[in-house]
Amino acid sequence: MSPDSEPQPAVELEAEQEVDFGRYTRTIAARWWLLVVGAVLGALIGFLVSLSDGKLYKATAQVYLGQPLAPDSAAPVSTAPTTLGLVQAFVTSEEAIEKAASAVGLRPSKLRERVTARAIPGASSTRQAIPAPLMSIQVTGSSRGKTAAAANNLAQQAVDEVGTYTTTKIETLDQQLKYIDRQLAIVNARLSAARASQKEIVADRTLTPTEKLVALTNLNSEITLAEQRLATLEINRFNTTRALSLAKDIEASRITAAAVAVRTEPTSRRTSVLVGAFIGFLLGIVAALLWDPVAGRMAARPA
Repeated sequence: MSPDSEPQPAVELEAEQEVDFGRYTRTIAARWWLLVVGAVLGALIGFLVSLSDGKLYKATAQVYLGQPLAPDSAAPVSTAPTTLGLVQAFVTSEEAIEKAASAVGLRPSKLRERVTARAIPGASSTRQAIPAPLMSIQVTGSSRGKTAAAANNLAQQAVDEVGTYTTTKIETLDQQLKYIDRQLAIVNARLSAARASQKEIVADRTLTPTEKLVALTNLNSEITLAEQRLATLEINRFNTTRALSLAKDIEASRITAAAVAVRTEPTSRRTSVLVGAFIGFLLGIVAALLWDPVAGRMAARPA
């Protein structure tokens, strides 16, 4: 084969492609009414779908996930529950959805695919990082009251899920504070009794000076020890109160804004009509291209 004949297949292929493209164009043009019918039917279906959307409500609850700290330390606790990704997965899990649906009187199918959980812009990917992590939990539904109730239920589930450690810590600090208060009451009672005894001994004329000195020396020692114990307990109470306040205000997770359902517009009717018309138009093109082959096969079948 000579070199001059090598480009010919490519030229023939290009010509064949042009012929095929022209044939497709003529086929579509000959069945143009299929495109029109498809676009009209698609627009009609889109219009009907937009009418069936009805009322739609959206409720968003905001949750602060907390920043748990190690006991007697300012070091953040870094564990699996501290990740926003885990909380997002939990809120959209089947278990959480079924609990929320049962609590508000909805079928779980009414919540599936209608719950979203995402970090509020500015929040970090981990709970212990700064700024403090915030999450929004959003539910969409047709019932105003149940939609808001479902969002709040899921938010509370998220708070309970991530707050186990901090809840235990707060309970322990509460118990510690109550113990300190009991000890303070005991020490104060002993101090009051010792000081009252001092006054009685000083006023007692039946005791000799030596007996008074011995008794007052013993009472002074008891009062000194009680005052030292009292000072230690008061310092412990101050530190425990501060730790408890930190646990409640900073470490503990909580709902910062309860969900309130608001009316939201469903998919724009105009958008639904345009999308339906476009899809119908594409289906009309497919129908025009397949018309002749299908019609030929039908005609070739034996009676």
